[in-house]
Amino acid sequence: MLFENIREEQELVYSIGAAFTINHYPKPYYNLLIYFKSDPKNNEIIFKKIDEVIQNLKNNNYPDHYIEDAKLNRVNKAKELKQSNSFLAMALSSYLFENQPLTTITQLESSAELVKAHHIQYYINEIANDNYIQASLLPSVKINLRKYKDQYCYDGDTCYVTVDGANTKIRLLELDTPEISKPKCEAELELGLIARDYLNNLIAKAATIEFKTDYEEDYFGRILAHLIIDGEDVSAKIVNNNVGVVYDRNNKKDWCT
Repeated sequence: MLFENIREEQELVYSIGAAFTINHYPKPYYNLLIYFKSDPKNNEIIFKKIDEVIQNLKNNNYPDHYIEDAKLNRVNKAKELKQSNSFLAMALSSYLFENQPLTTITQLESSAELVKAHHIQYYINEIANDNYIQASLLPSVKINLRKYKDQYCYDGDTCYVTVDGANTKIRLLELDTPEISKPKCEAELELGLIARDYLNNLIAKAATIEFKTDYEEDYFGRILAHLIIDGEDVSAKIVNNNVGVVYDRNNKKDWCT
Protein backbone atom coordinates (compact mmCIF):
# COMPACT_ATOMS: atom_id res chain seq x y z
CA MET A 1 0.00 0.00 0.00
CA LEU A 2 2.83 2.39 0.82
CA PHE A 3 4.55 1.69 -2.49
CA GLU A 4 1.43 1.86 -4.64
CA ASN A 5 -0.19 4.87 -2.96
CA ILE A 6 2.78 7.09 -2.12
CA ARG A 7 5.39 6.22 -4.72
CA GLU A 8 3.46 5.01 -7.77
CA GLU A 9 0.28 7.11 -7.54
CA GLN A 10 1.46 10.23 -5.70
CA GLU A 11 5.13 10.15 -6.86
CA LEU A 12 6.18 11.74 -3.55
CA VAL A 13 9.19 9.50 -2.81
CA TYR A 14 12.11 7.95 -4.64
CA SER A 15 11.60 4.73 -2.66
CA ILE A 16 9.57 3.55 0.33
CA GLY A 17 9.28 0.39 2.39
CA ALA A 18 8.52 -1.04 5.81
CA ALA A 19 10.06 -3.49 8.25
CA PHE A 20 8.58 -4.96 11.41
CA THR A 21 9.87 -7.04 14.29
CA ILE A 22 8.43 -8.70 17.37
CA ASN A 23 10.79 -8.52 20.32
CA HIS A 24 10.52 -10.77 23.37
CA TYR A 25 13.12 -9.34 25.75
CA PRO A 26 12.86 -7.92 28.36
CA LYS A 27 9.13 -8.12 27.58
CA PRO A 28 7.19 -8.64 24.32
CA TYR A 29 6.77 -5.55 22.14
CA TYR A 30 6.38 -4.65 18.48
CA ASN A 31 8.50 -2.44 16.23
CA LEU A 32 7.41 -0.97 12.90
CA LEU A 33 9.84 1.02 10.76
CA ILE A 34 8.60 2.86 7.68
CA TYR A 35 11.47 4.28 5.67
CA PHE A 36 11.58 6.40 2.55
CA LYS A 37 13.89 8.54 0.44
CA SER A 38 12.49 11.81 -0.86
CA ASP A 39 12.93 15.48 -1.44
CA PRO A 40 12.87 16.92 2.12
CA LYS A 41 10.25 19.50 1.13
CA ASN A 42 7.75 16.64 0.67
CA ASN A 43 8.17 15.22 4.18
CA GLU A 44 5.06 16.81 5.69
CA ILE A 45 2.70 15.52 3.02
CA ILE A 46 4.45 12.11 3.02
CA PHE A 47 3.81 11.72 6.74
CA LYS A 48 0.18 12.64 6.12
CA LYS A 49 -0.14 10.00 3.40
CA ILE A 50 1.52 7.38 5.62
CA ASP A 51 -1.03 8.20 8.33
CA GLU A 52 -3.81 7.65 5.78
CA VAL A 53 -2.40 4.22 4.88
CA ILE A 54 -2.15 3.28 8.57
CA GLN A 55 -5.73 4.41 9.15
CA ASN A 56 -6.91 2.27 6.23
CA LEU A 57 -5.11 -0.73 7.74
CA LYS A 58 -6.76 -0.08 11.09
CA ASN A 59 -10.17 -0.04 9.43
CA ASN A 60 -9.58 -2.96 7.03
CA ASN A 61 -10.15 -0.48 4.23
CA TYR A 62 -8.14 -1.97 1.36
CA PRO A 63 -8.65 -4.47 -1.49
CA ASP A 64 -8.50 -8.18 -0.63
CA HIS A 65 -5.68 -8.84 -3.07
CA TYR A 66 -3.30 -6.73 -0.93
CA ILE A 67 -3.17 -9.48 1.71
CA GLU A 68 -2.73 -12.28 -0.82
CA ASP A 69 0.02 -10.36 -2.62
CA ALA A 70 1.76 -9.63 0.69
CA LYS A 71 1.53 -13.27 1.80
CA LEU A 72 3.06 -14.48 -1.45
CA ASN A 73 5.86 -11.95 -1.13
CA ARG A 74 6.46 -13.02 2.48
CA VAL A 75 6.61 -16.70 1.57
CA ASN A 76 9.14 -16.04 -1.18
CA LYS A 77 11.17 -13.82 1.15
CA ALA A 78 11.16 -16.49 3.84
CA LYS A 79 12.54 -19.06 1.41
CA GLU A 80 15.29 -16.63 0.45
CA LEU A 81 16.12 -15.70 4.06
CA LYS A 82 16.51 -19.32 5.13
CA GLN A 83 19.46 -19.64 2.74
CA SER A 84 21.48 -16.91 4.49
CA ASN A 85 23.89 -17.33 7.41
CA SER A 86 22.71 -14.05 8.95
CA PHE A 87 19.16 -15.38 9.27
CA LEU A 88 20.35 -18.58 10.94
CA ALA A 89 22.48 -16.53 13.34
CA MET A 90 19.43 -14.40 14.21
CA ALA A 91 17.35 -17.54 14.82
CA LEU A 92 20.01 -18.93 17.16
CA SER A 93 20.14 -15.61 19.00
CA SER A 94 16.36 -15.72 19.51
CA TYR A 95 16.64 -19.28 20.78
CA LEU A 96 19.46 -18.52 23.23
CA PHE A 97 18.36 -15.14 24.57
CA GLU A 98 14.58 -14.99 24.04
CA ASN A 99 13.63 -18.64 24.60
CA GLN A 100 12.15 -18.90 21.12
CA PRO A 101 11.87 -22.45 19.72
CA LEU A 102 14.18 -23.33 16.85
CA THR A 103 11.23 -24.94 15.06
CA THR A 104 10.01 -21.41 14.27
CA ILE A 105 12.43 -21.20 11.33
CA THR A 106 10.78 -24.22 9.70
CA GLN A 107 7.30 -22.69 9.96
CA LEU A 108 7.82 -19.30 8.31
CA GLU A 109 6.02 -20.13 5.07
CA SER A 110 3.07 -21.87 6.75
CA SER A 111 2.74 -19.04 9.29
CA ALA A 112 2.56 -16.47 6.49
CA GLU A 113 -0.19 -18.45 4.77
CA LEU A 114 -2.34 -18.28 7.93
CA VAL A 115 -2.38 -14.44 8.14
CA LYS A 116 -5.87 -12.90 7.95
CA ALA A 117 -7.16 -9.33 7.83
CA HIS A 118 -8.02 -9.29 11.55
CA HIS A 119 -4.41 -10.23 12.41
CA ILE A 120 -3.14 -7.20 10.51
CA GLN A 121 -5.79 -5.00 12.11
CA TYR A 122 -4.75 -6.13 15.59
CA TYR A 123 -1.06 -5.68 14.87
CA ILE A 124 -1.38 -2.19 13.38
CA ASN A 125 -3.56 -1.03 16.30
CA GLU A 126 -0.92 -2.30 18.73
CA ILE A 127 1.81 -0.43 16.86
CA ALA A 128 0.21 2.77 15.62
CA ASN A 129 -1.41 4.03 18.77
CA ASP A 130 -1.38 7.65 19.91
CA ASN A 131 2.21 7.30 21.12
CA TYR A 132 3.94 6.16 17.94
CA ILE A 133 6.79 8.40 16.80
CA GLN A 134 7.37 10.21 13.52
CA ALA A 135 10.86 11.34 12.60
CA SER A 136 12.88 12.22 9.53
CA LEU A 137 16.63 12.24 9.11
CA LEU A 138 17.90 14.65 6.48
CA PRO A 139 21.37 14.38 4.95
CA SER A 140 23.73 17.24 5.72
CA VAL A 141 25.90 16.41 2.72
CA LYS A 142 26.93 19.36 0.54
CA ILE A 143 27.33 18.71 -3.19
CA ASN A 144 28.78 21.20 -5.71
CA LEU A 145 29.81 21.15 -9.33
CA ARG A 146 33.52 21.57 -10.02
CA LYS A 147 35.64 22.07 -13.10
CA TYR A 148 38.19 19.59 -14.41
CA LYS A 149 40.27 20.50 -17.44
CA ASP A 150 38.02 23.55 -17.86
CA GLN A 151 34.85 21.42 -18.10
CA TYR A 152 32.04 20.91 -15.58
CA CYS A 153 30.97 17.73 -17.35
CA TYR A 154 33.04 15.04 -19.02
CA ASP A 155 30.27 14.17 -21.46
CA GLY A 156 26.53 14.71 -21.79
CA ASP A 157 25.55 12.63 -18.76
CA THR A 158 28.57 12.65 -16.41
CA CYS A 159 29.65 15.71 -14.41
CA TYR A 160 32.42 16.54 -11.95
CA VAL A 161 31.35 17.37 -8.38
CA THR A 162 32.60 17.64 -4.83
CA VAL A 163 30.67 15.92 -2.04
CA ASP A 164 31.62 17.35 1.34
CA GLY A 165 34.86 18.53 -0.26
CA ALA A 166 35.76 15.16 -1.82
CA ASN A 167 36.11 15.00 -5.61
CA THR A 168 33.83 12.55 -7.41
CA LYS A 169 31.36 12.42 -10.32
CA ILE A 170 27.61 12.28 -10.82
CA ARG A 171 25.76 10.27 -13.44
CA LEU A 172 22.57 11.99 -14.58
CA LEU A 173 19.48 9.82 -14.14
CA GLU A 174 17.03 9.02 -16.94
CA LEU A 175 19.55 10.10 -19.57
CA ASP A 176 21.93 8.49 -22.05
CA THR A 177 24.15 10.51 -24.38
CA PRO A 178 26.71 9.45 -27.02
CA GLU A 179 30.07 8.14 -25.84
CA ILE A 180 33.19 10.28 -26.05
CA SER A 181 35.85 8.01 -24.55
CA LYS A 182 35.03 4.92 -26.61
CA PRO A 183 32.75 5.93 -29.48
CA LYS A 184 31.79 3.25 -31.99
CA CYS A 185 32.07 5.66 -34.89
CA GLU A 186 32.99 9.22 -35.77
CA ALA A 187 29.33 10.26 -35.81
CA GLU A 188 28.90 9.14 -32.17
CA LEU A 189 31.99 11.12 -31.11
CA GLU A 190 30.68 14.27 -32.82
CA LEU A 191 27.25 13.90 -31.20
CA GLY A 192 28.89 13.22 -27.84
CA LEU A 193 30.89 16.45 -28.02
CA ILE A 194 27.74 18.37 -28.93
CA ALA A 195 25.91 16.92 -25.90
CA ARG A 196 28.88 17.70 -23.61
CA ASP A 197 29.17 21.29 -24.83
CA TYR A 198 25.41 21.80 -24.56
CA LEU A 199 25.42 20.64 -20.93
CA ASN A 200 28.48 22.67 -19.98
CA ASN A 201 26.91 25.74 -21.56
CA LEU A 202 23.70 25.24 -19.54
CA ILE A 203 25.75 25.11 -16.35
CA ALA A 204 27.86 28.15 -17.23
CA LYS A 205 24.73 30.26 -17.79
CA ALA A 206 22.72 28.88 -14.85
CA ALA A 207 21.20 31.18 -12.25
CA THR A 208 20.36 28.29 -9.88
CA ILE A 209 21.68 24.74 -9.67
CA GLU A 210 20.22 21.93 -7.53
CA PHE A 211 20.78 18.20 -7.13
CA LYS A 212 18.19 15.55 -6.35
CA THR A 213 19.86 12.35 -5.21
CA ASP A 214 19.72 9.60 -2.60
CA TYR A 215 23.50 9.17 -3.01
CA GLU A 216 23.34 5.70 -4.52
CA GLU A 217 26.25 4.89 -6.83
CA ASP A 218 26.49 3.10 -10.16
CA TYR A 219 28.98 0.40 -11.12
CA PHE A 220 31.69 3.02 -11.75
CA GLY A 221 31.22 4.76 -8.39
CA ARG A 222 29.36 7.76 -9.82
CA ILE A 223 26.55 9.21 -7.71
CA LEU A 224 23.20 8.83 -9.47
CA ALA A 225 21.43 12.18 -9.49
CA HIS A 226 19.03 14.54 -11.17
CA LEU A 227 20.61 17.89 -12.04
CA ILE A 228 18.14 20.78 -11.86
CA ILE A 229 19.14 24.03 -13.58
CA ASP A 230 16.94 27.10 -13.22
CA GLY A 231 14.10 24.87 -12.10
CA GLU A 232 14.31 22.44 -15.03
CA ASP A 233 15.46 18.83 -15.02
CA VAL A 234 18.54 18.77 -17.23
CA SER A 235 18.00 15.16 -18.33
CA ALA A 236 14.58 16.01 -19.78
CA LYS A 237 15.96 19.19 -21.35
CA ILE A 238 18.76 17.31 -23.11
CA VAL A 239 16.33 14.68 -24.41
CA ASN A 240 13.89 17.34 -25.61
CA ASN A 241 16.71 19.07 -27.50
CA ASN A 242 17.65 15.83 -29.28
CA VAL A 243 21.18 15.54 -27.88
CA GLY A 244 20.37 12.53 -25.72
CA VAL A 245 17.74 9.87 -25.05
CA VAL A 246 16.00 8.46 -21.99
CA TYR A 247 18.25 5.75 -20.52
CA ASP A 248 17.09 2.18 -21.12
CA ARG A 249 19.59 -0.44 -19.97
CA ASN A 250 17.90 -3.11 -22.08
CA ASN A 251 17.78 -1.06 -25.28
CA LYS A 252 20.89 1.06 -25.70
CA LYS A 253 20.68 3.48 -28.58
CA ASP A 254 23.04 2.91 -31.51
CA TRP A 255 24.36 6.37 -32.39
CA CYS A 256 26.02 5.11 -35.56
CA THR A 257 22.85 4.23 -37.48
